[in-house]
Amino acid sequence: ITEEYSKALEQNVLSTKHLLTTKSEKIVFTDEFYKYFNIEGEEIKFFSNIETIKDCSIYIDPDDIDKVEEFDNDSTFNTFINSGRFYIHNAKTDEMIEISIKNSKIIYIRNEVIGIMKANKGYIPFKLLEDDCPVFEVSIENNELVKPFYDLMALFNCKNRKDMKEITIESMCQKFLDILVESKVNVPVVAGEFMINRLCRNPDNLALRPDFSKKVMPDYSIDSAGTILHKFPSITLGLSFDHIKMQITDLDIEERTKPSYMDPFFKEDVSMEEFFKHREAIEEQKRMKNGM
Repeated sequence: ITEEYSKALEQNVLSTKHLLTTKSEKIVFTDEFYKYFNIEGEEIKFFSNIETIKDCSIYIDPDDIDKVEEFDNDSTFNTFINSGRFYIHNAKTDEMIEISIKNSKIIYIRNEVIGIMKANKGYIPFKLLEDDCPVFEVSIENNELVKPFYDLMALFNCKNRKDMKEITIESMCQKFLDILVESKVNVPVVAGEFMINRLCRNPDNLALRPDFSKKVMPDYSIDSAGTILHKFPSITLGLSFDHIKMQITDLDIEERTKPSYMDPFFKEDVSMEEFFKHREAIEEQKRMKNGM
């Protein structure tokens, strides 16, 4: 069902290039944003005609930063802020001003500032930025056929679902139904309910699912698909998707021992001893061939 749904949406996306009219969305941030930045197309640029520039920095919470593992490091869309928020920090007053995007959008961090951020422990000092320097980027949908596709991505992959007053099982299912209606894709809404069911986790431990068998509804949280896979109790399932480096270096990797449907792909059919013997034999054949 999920494949049929995504296939129909993908066809709509491919069809957009044949359209003669577009309807661009408007990207909106909280008011403080416009004191420091301009939006030009999809680029968010810094401008320096503000006071206290030497004291201020952009700060991004490390827990809010994700990477798309299959993208190259030099790709603009490799590193993004999954929460849709960042901060302006005044070192002189120690004031921290939150800036967030009001749309359900992913904010990508430009390569021009990633090096600065790493060198300054998560901070991007204003004094190191040139005027009109692009610091972030957002993806703007240019017509209504593409919008449902990105709405679906935001629903399952973002933490900041800001178009929803309250994030619950009911509101998530309703949002998914709204996307189905908007995209005019004829699939049962139970497809979304299956996916949303997997996003429901124990708020104290994302590796565990709430016990919904009790009469009283347990506490639960609904996080992003990427974060859940990062903490999923089966390491084989987690490593089959993204955040590979982050998972391998996590201290809890040895605790993720639960089975999953991905286990057969990791099964060792040939012992490593036999593998090394075979590799050595091939190397020996190469050496003999080169010697001849």
